[in-house]
Amino acid sequence: SKPSHCEKATEEINVVAQKLITNSESDLQLSYAKQRRSKSSALLHKELDVRSNRAVRQYLVKVNQAIATLYARHVLALLLADWPVEAQLSEEALELNGASHMAYILDMLMQLEERLIWEKILQRVLKGCSQSMLSSLSLTACQFMEEPGMAVQVRESKHPYDNNANFEDKVHIPGAIYLSVKFDSRCYTEEGCDELIMSSSSDFLQDVHSFSGSPQKWSDFEIPGDTLYYRFMSDMSNTEWGYKFTVTGGHRGRFQTGFEILKQMLADVRVLSHLPVADIWEWQVGVACRQTGSQRLKAIHLLLRLLQCQCET
Repeated sequence: SKPSHCEKATEEINVVAQKLITNSESDLQLSYAKQRRSKSSALLHKELDVRSNRAVRQYLVKVNQAIATLYARHVLALLLADWPVEAQLSEEALELNGASHMAYILDMLMQLEERLIWEKILQRVLKGCSQSMLSSLSLTACQFMEEPGMAVQVRESKHPYDNNANFEDKVHIPGAIYLSVKFDSRCYTEEGCDELIMSSSSDFLQDVHSFSGSPQKWSDFEIPGDTLYYRFMSDMSNTEWGYKFTVTGGHRGRFQTGFEILKQMLADVRVLSHLPVADIWEWQVGVACRQTGSQRLKAIHLLLRLLQCQCET
């Protein structure tokens, strides 16, 4: 593929002052992994309980096939993590249909493995890749970064809100692994009486965040999962401006995989000499124009790194 032509950069739609790159990514990733495991386990237990009173042989065959596939992927991760530094990683060794498929394997493993193991895998892959595979891997990573970002949704109350309010709703962004919530600077409710409660579960017991009072009391936050449940309640007297918040879906999908691959490539002098730098530059200019928020900043980070690499060489 070639980078798409872009005449004009996409406008930032969220004008609220915000911290675009958070420092809690590692903590969030651990939370995502734990949540995925617990949800998968709960769903499997539920299905087995439902089917316990009748023949489940065919179902168990499917479960075993899924577990075998998962195990095979873990074995592949361990194989790549312990790949001998002196041995070359070829398309034939992994039975790939093309050099670019290595990027898809890395993306799959990024969803599956802990971050430290994945970073070790990436380092071994880059050391073992042939020159042609490095070039193809870098351009596929650029293509990953060009893919559209997640959706953004806005929710707000009346301004001012009504007395005796008891409103409940949810924000669902399919495909998101975490949701980033950012409040309008005007958010204000009667402190201790009128309250907005948010949670990642419909029973409001998990990842609970409560807000009430002056604008200083409303702090942006992030929660794991693809659904945010919220409830707003007010008493019979005194109202203020109300609430307004923007929810952005975040994901460790292909954009993040592409960014991590390129960041590591540009930090390795041995790898750098085999990369099509001009092509990567063209891709990243397009990504920086097309993406917004933290994704735009990450593309700019790579562009600055490319300039630094040129100065060093």
